[in-house]
Amino acid sequence: MLEAELIAKQQLEIENLKKLIEMKNEALQEIHMSCICIGGPLNDNVKCYTKVQMGDFWRINNAAECALGDVCEACEQVIEEGN
Repeated sequence: MLEAELIAKQQLEIENLKKLIEMKNEALQEIHMSCICIGGPLNDNVKCYTKVQMGDFWRINNAAECALGDVCEACEQVIEEGN
C-alpha cells in the first residue's frame, strides 16, 4: 500500500470515528434529557414519577454516562493524537 493510500485510509477512519463520537454524544444527551430533565427546565416531574422511579432514572443516566462518556473521550483522544 502506498503512503498516500494509507493516509487516505486513515483519514477515512478518523472521519468515521468522528461521526461515531457525534452519534454517541447525541444518544447520551437524549438519555440524559429523558432521565433527568423529565419535567423540563424546572424539573417539575410532570409525569408524576415516584422517588423510586426517579432513583432508577438517575442510576440509568449515570451508567450511560460511564459507558458512553468513556468511549467518546477515548475516541476523541485517539483522534487528537493522530492529527
